[in-house]
Amino acid sequence: MIRYDKEKQILYLKPKITSRVDKDVVLSRLMETLTDDREYPIEIQRLKSFVTRIGKIQIMLKIDISDVYILNHQLIIEIKSKAVKTDKQQ
Repeated sequence: MIRYDKEKQILYLKPKITSRVDKDVVLSRLMETLTDDREYPIEIQRLKSFVTRIGKIQIMLKIDISDVYILNHQLIIEIKSKAVKTDKQQ
């Protein structure tokens, strides 16, 4: 299970331990006890802005993560970008 705090840019992971084979039941129970139904925070680094040129205009693209979630067993990271014209021109 995951949860994303947009303001703090922290992804919280909560492990879900499942056992597919009977012999793994003991290990699964041990892992469940160790994780104790806790969330584990992972700080997400901000994505670096980058500069590009369109014709004679230089533009900086600022990119932020807007959401993180799971859909159909895939981790989805939504990003939001903002283009800012810089002063440098050729």
